[in-house]
Amino acid sequence: MKKFFRFVLKFFISVIMICYVLIGISASFTLYKMEMNARQSISDLSSVIQAAIDEGRPGDVFTWVHLRPLAETAALIDIITPESGKLNPDIFFEISSRQIRQGLMEDALFWSQLGRYRLRYDALRCGAPDSVETLSKIMQVLSSPKLQNLLQQHPELVKKSLKQVLDFDAKYPANNSPASICATVNKITKSNAPQIPREQWGRIRLTLRAVAEQNLKEMDGQRP
Repeated sequence: MKKFFRFVLKFFISVIMICYVLIGISASFTLYKMEMNARQSISDLSSVIQAAIDEGRPGDVFTWVHLRPLAETAALIDIITPESGKLNPDIFFEISSRQIRQGLMEDALFWSQLGRYRLRYDALRCGAPDSVETLSKIMQVLSSPKLQNLLQQHPELVKKSLKQVLDFDAKYPANNSPASICATVNKITKSNAPQIPREQWGRIRLTLRAVAEQNLKEMDGQRP
């Protein structure tokens, strides 16, 4: 019996040591990525975006931006904006999070609303019947309490931010692949629905815009 307990004790100690080593390796790798990222010029972001799109790894852009200093946010926005049509919504939420930390709440609201709008567009292209509802529920859970408080205090910003999103979308139309978003939705919903064919994306985008524009009219108390 004593040998058995010694074996169990050694086993658990070994497991703990392995976990400790793995955590250490993970932390070291994160620090390494941060150091390598910091050595790159902010102007390298354009090539990072292009490589991420070419290689089908849009998440690389989020990681690169996430590791940059907060003080670079405005410069990052200048580079990201003309490239935004190629990018996934996560980058817009990252910008929103940065601007919340900088106290730029209305700007943060715009980027958050843009992220939500683009996420809805991605969901509509996924094919699963409940994709939009699933992502909407996730966004409700993840929404920023600070932005919620802002909208409670200034409900007029809902209309203002939606107008900004539509203006931005008109100037920089989305042209990203929703593949990574659809893969996540399919895992959550346990769906194998095929992605909507690319030739239908334009129609979906225009329909989404029409719905948003109708919402704006209703906010103004107008009727079509």
